Amino acid sequence: NSLSFYEKRKIIFEYLTNNLTYDYKLLEQIRNVNIKIARNPIQELNSVIDSEKGICNAISQYYKLLLEVVGIKSYCVICDDGTEVNHQLSLVYDSDNNSYSFDDITSVIVGRGTKEDYFDYDLQFASSVNQGNKNIMNDQSFVVLPEDYINYLVNRKISLSETLERLPENI
Repeated sequence: NSLSFYEKRKIIFEYLTNNLTYDYKLLEQIRNVNIKIARNPIQELNSVIDSEKGICNAISQYYKLLLEVVGIKSYCVICDDGTEVNHQLSLVYDSDNNSYSFDDITSVIVGRGTKEDYFDYDLQFASSVNQGNKNIMNDQSFVVLPEDYINYLVNRKISLSETLERLPENI
């Protein structure tokens, strides 16, 4: 309770960037037009939690879940970042400054940049790394995933106690 929201957020970001790996095999399966794989977002989220391996959508959803456990409001957003598939990252509310900024754990994990680059960055930096430069739906650069969707994934398959057990002890 003595930590600020920002400090809690940074601890979770550091923990995930240090402990998660990217699932390149799943990405290749998704990109392969000759193979039609059935996507299962619940299974993908469980994979990140259980095996500490996943792709951007499940990684950002897990981050959202952990942030909300410690009282930090966040959203999962989708954008076109110039890769072959859309990218999902996090938009996080800073209650101290009444503002939002981006966090992108996946970009750190895959080596696009440093933790300093992809933690607590603004729209100008997002634009400089091609995030949100193209419209992906109804003339929108970023699409926010509905809260109900994330809650469905979390509430149906992942218990809060399991999530709390995985948090770093210093939060």
